[in-house]
This record gives sequence, C-alpha cells and structure tokens, in this order.
Amino acid sequence: MKKLILPLLLMMIVQISKAQDYRKNAVYVELGGNALLYSINYENRFADHWSGRLGFGYISGKGSGVNSSGQATDVSVGVAFIPVMINYLAGNGKNGRFELGAGPLLVSAGANSKVGGQEFNKSGFGFGGITTTAGYRLQPLDGGFMFKIGITPLILTSATEPFQMWGGLSLGYCF
Repeated sequence: MKKLILPLLLMMIVQISKAQDYRKNAVYVELGGNALLYSINYENRFADHWSGRLGFGYISGKGSGVNSSGQATDVSVGVAFIPVMINYLAGNGKNGRFELGAGPLLVSAGANSKVGGQEFNKSGFGFGGITTTAGYRLQPLDGGFMFKIGITPLILTSATEPFQMWGGLSLGYCF
C-alpha cells in the first residue's frame, strides 16, 4: 500500500502543475470600456478562474473664448482614468471564457485656466466610481493573441447621471 501512495501522490502533483500551466499575463488596448474612451492594460491570471487588472486611460481638452465680462479665457483640462479590477472567468473552456469583473475606477484630474491675465490651477486624485464588466474573453492557454468584448457599466460618484452603460473591445497579447 505504501509503495502505491508515493507514485499516486507524485502523479497528482504533476497533474496539478500541468493544470496551472497557462499564460498568466496579458497586455492589451481596450477601446471604450472601463476607462471610457480607451485604455492600456496589464492583467494577471493569478488562478484558473481569477485575474487582476490595472489599466490607464487619458483624455484632455482645450478651449478659449470670452467670458461675460469681456475677458479672454483659456482653459485646458486633463483626466486620467485608472481601472483596478478583479475578474472571474466562468466556465471551463480551454481558450474562451465568460468574464465578470468589478473594481474601483480611480481618477486623476487637472485643470488650468487663464482669465484676464490671471492663471488658476486645480488638480485632484480620488475615487471616481465603480467599473464593471460582463463579456467574452478569448485568451489562449499557450499564449499569443487575446481578444475581449463586453458591456462595461459604470457607477460614477459625481455625475448627473451616475449609471453609465458602456461597452468595450480589447485586443492584445498574452504571455
């Protein structure tokens, strides 16, 4: 009996290590999605059905005009969106899975304005809301091209309409 236990134990360890032999990391660009317009993302599958994600997206704008007092006004604004998410990968598909995820959407914003020769600056960093995802993910276990598509609803903390329905398409590489 003892002679049988050791080989069985070794076979189980080999099977467990083979079951976890998949490409754990991914980098991808997401259009739309959890950072609104676009984002660059890194994701790590820390278990067969779980992954963690960190992304970065940035938008900016400038404008000029004349205020109600007749003074020339220039304004520039920049906003960085940082989705931090935990995703659950449902199903047992070899390469494709249904993905559900959620996490905080961190926001860093800055504004600069010039009014009548005076300059004003304001910036801040904080919690922008909750970002979620539900969709399909193709991530081959042996690495290579990856693809994601889904809906990415947002619950924003400081918006007139706090619930925003959004969608995203991601293309990247897993390794």
